[in-house]
Amino acid sequence: MAHLYFTGDTHGDVINHLNRFRNRSKHLGLTKEDFLIICGDFGCFWDGPDKKQLDWLDDCPWTTLFIDGNHENFVLLEALEEKEMFGGLVGIAGQSIFHLKRGEIYTIAGKKIFTYGGGVSIDKALRVEGISWWPQEIPSKAEEDYALDNLAKHGNKVDIIVTHTMPATAVKEFEEGQTHGLSAKLKDPTVEFLQHVLREIEFTTWFAGHFHVNQYFLDGKLCGLWNTIVELGVDKYHRTC
Repeated sequence: MAHLYFTGDTHGDVINHLNRFRNRSKHLGLTKEDFLIICGDFGCFWDGPDKKQLDWLDDCPWTTLFIDGNHENFVLLEALEEKEMFGGLVGIAGQSIFHLKRGEIYTIAGKKIFTYGGGVSIDKALRVEGISWWPQEIPSKAEEDYALDNLAKHGNKVDIIVTHTMPATAVKEFEEGQTHGLSAKLKDPTVEFLQHVLREIEFTTWFAGHFHVNQYFLDGKLCGLWNTIVELGVDKYHRTC
C-alpha cells in the first residue's frame, strides 16, 4: 500500500529540508509509488527552475507533489506543461515532481484529496511586484467557484484537505498562542474562503503550511507543518519523521 507523507514550506531549499528524510527513505522502503506532499511555498521556481534542487528531488525514491503558497513565481508555475493525473490536472515540474492545482480533488494512495494553494504575503510591502511577489498569490473568484463546484460534485466530502494557509478559526487559534501579533493574516481572503470550506465540507484530516509551526489546530483535525514530516495514518496524530 502506498504511503502518504506531508511537510511544510520548503522555500526553494528542498535539499536541506528533506535530506534527513531521504537518508531514512531506504529504511522506510519508499518507492515512486509513495508520495510526499509539500503544503505550499515550494519555491523551486523563482528566478527560473532551480535545476539542482529539482534534479535532487527527482533522484529521491518517492514522488513529490506540492501546492503553491504565496511566495512563488506564479508566472513560471502557470507556464508548466499540464496533464491529467490522479483524477485532476497537475503541472509537470519534473519527472516525478507535480504541482497540485487549486480546487482540484485528486485520488492519491486511495485517499480523496482536495488541494487549495495561495495566500497573502504580509511582507509584500518589502517586495517588488513581478519580481518577488505576484498578485496570483490570492486565489481568484473563478478559482473559488471552481473549487466549490468540484467539492459539490464529490458530495462535499473528501478524506484530506491540503492548503497553504488555514481557515479563520485555526488562524485565530494560532494567533492566541503568539507573543508577536500576526493579525494581518486574518485579512487574507483565502483564510475566509477556507473558513467556508471548514463549515461546509466533511473531511478527516487537514494539512497546512504557511505559519512556520509544527502544531495541531481544530482539536487535532488540522496539522500545521513547517520543518517536520508526518506520515498519514500511522497513529491518531501521525508520526513525525
